[in-house]
Amino acid sequence: MGKTDVILIGASTAIFVMLDVLERCFPDQMKLWQGKIKQMIPSYGIQLADDPILADKIQTETAKHSN
Repeated sequence: MGKTDVILIGASTAIFVMLDVLERCFPDQMKLWQGKIKQMIPSYGIQLADDPILADKIQTETAKHSN
């Protein structure tokens, strides 16, 4: 695994980790920020296993932007 691979693996978890930090440190503000977060991350707060249509849409969009 090269240096680029390590960066990509870290990037794949960075948003999840940052949202977790925000939820723990600013629970009251998260309620206010939730609308904006959902605009930026449509799957925020949704179990994609429970919404296969949204999961497919996100996977398609991610594939478009990862090439």
